[in-house]
Amino acid sequence: MKPDNSSAIPQEMEQARQQLEAWRSTHRPRCHIPDSLWKRAAELASQHGLYLTSRTLGVDYMRLKKRVQPVSPERKTAESPGFVELMAPATARIAECVVELEGAGGRMRIQMKGITAAELVGLSRMVWTDKS
Repeated sequence: MKPDNSSAIPQEMEQARQQLEAWRSTHRPRCHIPDSLWKRAAELASQHGLYLTSRTLGVDYMRLKKRVQPVSPERKTAESPGFVELMAPATARIAECVVELEGAGGRMRIQMKGITAAELVGLSRMVWTDKS
């Protein structure tokens, strides 16, 4: 079975189609296609696409798809790690800072050295929280 637009068919695919037609003419219908012809069909499908190849050669699309090699086989061989540890960045210490707080209860000035930002926030909340 030759497709209508034979001008759009690559030359190597046309040759494979003719080989397959010649093989089919000497074998009974529903006979298994030899592996060499399937291999050639899979190569063509990798280059020109599954649909065009299966339609041109008159082979089953899904069977051809199973025979086509993945484009990047190294991806399948790479193992994904079972556990990935995410390291939090080291807490940066503030060399020196002065915090001045002013509120209804008065004014406070705190001078600190070597404190982290998280500790500074916690201290500020503790001091600034309204206890009334």
